Amino acid sequence: VTTSPIIAEGGSQVAFIQVTGTTASLVLLKPGATGTLGSPASPTLSTASGYRSCTAPCYYAFSLGANDTYSAPFYDYLVDDAIYVGDDSGKLHKITGVFYGTTIAEATGWPVLLNASYKTASPVYDNTSGYVFVGNTGAFLYAVGSGGVSIHGTSSDLGDTIIDGTLVDP
Repeated sequence: VTTSPIIAEGGSQVAFIQVTGTTASLVLLKPGATGTLGSPASPTLSTASGYRSCTAPCYYAFSLGANDTYSAPFYDYLVDDAIYVGDDSGKLHKITGVFYGTTIAEATGWPVLLNASYKTASPVYDNTSGYVFVGNTGAFLYAVGSGGVSIHGTSSDLGDTIIDGTLVDP
């Protein structure tokens, strides 16, 4: 786990990106209250359909199909119960039903390919505009919305890469 985790309201669940070998997964975890530092509890692996009713400690892992070096997940607390996260193959994912939905799945029409030659950075969703803003290691800044993908700028004059999440002032 190399990027920031997300904690559900009330702290009952945690989401994070975990890399095993060369493939990243979005992991949803119900930590539970059992175990100690000397004898930690081992969470059980659940299915997407069984995760809502699994007994803590348990988890579900949703494969992104590629590695993830720079992209921390961004959770939409206000509207969608969705996580946005990029990967090293240039894609931006939207996983819905994360903490409270009935089905955990990739949203229809996603993932979106930004540029297969560059790794995707951490996305930020702006509820006001409806766009997900995200950069990549090719120094491009993208806006992804219902109308598709558009390049909104580059940082080539400032450097050769964007690896941190963008700041959005709605």
